[in-house]
This record gives sequence, C-alpha cells and structure tokens, in this order.
Amino acid sequence: MLYDSAYLGKPFAQGVCEILGKFVTVQIANHSELLYL
Repeated sequence: MLYDSAYLGKPFAQGVCEILGKFVTVQIANHSELLYL
C-alpha cells in the first residue's frame, strides 16, 4: 500500500494490521521518490 506522510509509523501499521489481520510494515516515501508506472 502507498500512503502519504500524514500516515505515521506504528499507530498506522497497527490499525492496518487490525483490519487485515496480518503483520504489516510501514514505509513512508516522499512524493518525489515514487516511480509512476
């Protein structure tokens, strides 16, 4: 999943984990770092 910098670290990852029922790792990238395909 890609999200902007308004979604931060552990609290966001825990919320996604609760919804998906799986362990997740969150990595935040600046818009300029994203590669559009």
